[in-house]
Amino acid sequence: MSNIGNIIKDKRLSQNLSLDDLGELINVGKSTISKWENGTITDLKLSNIVSLCRVFDMTPNELLKINPSDKNYLAYGGEHISAKKENLLKQIAEKNIPDAILDLIQNAIEQYN
Repeated sequence: MSNIGNIIKDKRLSQNLSLDDLGELINVGKSTISKWENGTITDLKLSNIVSLCRVFDMTPNELLKINPSDKNYLAYGGEHISAKKENLLKQIAEKNIPDAILDLIQNAIEQYN
């Protein structure tokens, strides 16, 4: 199980949510959640990260295992992202941004890969 998969499963179970229950809350299928939990899918969409953070009442830092102790850069999946980008993730998780906007952001990000 991946780190993020462990966190998702632990949080889901601690809230007594089935795969179906969580899927309904964040609008994905139970098989997708199962794949996140077992590490088959590790690159979650931004909209899914935001939805999970809302359901689990946690920050993107906690969900993604971002290390906030590094003042200039934050560790994320073996890579580094700037504090500015981390702050943007936090703001997105705290706001009620429509999924359509999050999908636009995701598409823009994918163009740079």
